[in-house]
Amino acid sequence: MAGAKILNVCQEIFPYLAMINGERKPVKNDMFFTNLCMSNPEARSIMAKYIADYADKILNNEIEHCKEQRQMIENIVIPVMERDDVFFDEEKVTKGLELQKYFPYKLLKWEIFLFALIAGVHYTDGNIFFTDIRIIIGRGSGKNGFIDFLVFYFLSPIHGIQGYNIDILANTENQAKVSFNDVYEYITNPTDKKHERALLANFHATKTEITGKKTNSILRYNSSSKRGKDSK
Repeated sequence: MAGAKILNVCQEIFPYLAMINGERKPVKNDMFFTNLCMSNPEARSIMAKYIADYADKILNNEIEHCKEQRQMIENIVIPVMERDDVFFDEEKVTKGLELQKYFPYKLLKWEIFLFALIAGVHYTDGNIFFTDIRIIIGRGSGKNGFIDFLVFYFLSPIHGIQGYNIDILANTENQAKVSFNDVYEYITNPTDKKHERALLANFHATKTEITGKKTNSILRYNSSSKRGKDSK
């Protein structure tokens, strides 16, 4: 009876689900593994605030962009989101973005767009889809701020993967330490003191390592120079 009750609830949203073998229904009877039908405007709106809105602004030339951004959306993002073996984890992205409360700034629109692709797009077996992300931007575009947020998310209980260790690699140790030191300060000296207890409960920060306590994930910095790099 419990299974039937869950299925009846799901039937209300069947029109928004991707069609598989001619049917719209949850994959494996589990909404976790089920993708949305991106040809349905209402289903598309579920992702609009994270992915579709920014993509539309690029495609409609509403914001300045390079040709590679358009190519990425047309040739990668849209085809991937229409695949039957891919789903978008809106809850994961929403909870991840709530971590912004620990930072003295908010993510830019392009950063939210990329974070949604990194954290929210999964294969139906639960594995993340985008495993190789390359961002080529100029000075002052916010790359360190984005790195700060990403590594903080990867250490957090929201990411939730045990032993997810992170190395920040740069040409010199000083460059590699920039984001590491940022995250260290956000944890040990939070802008809003009301978050101090939560930060100390979930993270342990020293000058050489930062650990996410729930997942035992460790953040380190490293140099690509042979003189300053160990066997990693």
